[in-house]
Amino acid sequence: DIDTGLSPNTLLVKSDAGQMEFYVNDVLVWSGMAFTDSGTHVGVAMYRDAASTGNELDVDWAVQSGGTQVAKFIDGFEQGLWNWTQTTTVNTADAWVIDPWGYSATGLKAVFGENYSHRSDYTLQMGAPIIVPAGVPVFMRFNHYFAIEELYDGGVVEYSVNGGPWTDAGPLFVERGYTATLLTSDVSTTPLAGRSAFTGFTNGYTSSRLDLSTLAGQSVRFRFRLGSDSSARYDGWDIDDVQIYSCSPASYRYTRLPVTWR
Repeated sequence: DIDTGLSPNTLLVKSDAGQMEFYVNDVLVWSGMAFTDSGTHVGVAMYRDAASTGNELDVDWAVQSGGTQVAKFIDGFEQGLWNWTQTTTVNTADAWVIDPWGYSATGLKAVFGENYSHRSDYTLQMGAPIIVPAGVPVFMRFNHYFAIEELYDGGVVEYSVNGGPWTDAGPLFVERGYTATLLTSDVSTTPLAGRSAFTGFTNGYTSSRLDLSTLAGQSVRFRFRLGSDSSARYDGWDIDDVQIYSCSPASYRYTRLPVTWR
């Protein structure tokens, strides 16, 4: 606790390579790379009151409790594909594999689906469902790289609720969702023609995030689905670090104190 009865109260600010530390009466109240005090950030605000004289300042600071991530599902594929099952509806030889070139976002492994030059439609789906928590924010995030024949072939994310039919997860994306709608004029026609999908090319790995709030309380499985037509072959789709997590509510305690700068 901070003794606020001192006269004067003191503020000490330390800075080292952009890392800021704020001490009130020699007690550390905040540290970080920047300082702010808003509804979603924790930090320090300093200002001079109209009645301040000399080196007096008013200082506000906030202390956060909670707001931590709680993992419900996490797989970086370092142990292979044991959390997943596969289906294929066109060519039974098509399969998701651990990337043979070791191209991963983190760790040593990622899962890879090839963008074949023959017509294909195959999926990688969670082997077991999860119950999406209610009453807290819940998200799904994954890292991925893709080089897929643009506008002709593509990859999508789908989900099944309580063992029911698969539904496109496109409307759930809140960060870096599908990149385009696949053409329907292709004579060989990918099975995903006319649908929004990940198609084209990324410059290395990127991260996408879905908000699962509308699925709260449901038993849900997710799957990654890749479709190709019977023309050009491209690298395909690498996926890594699949996470489903909730965020515990955060609370903030705000304090204001007149201090003397030193």
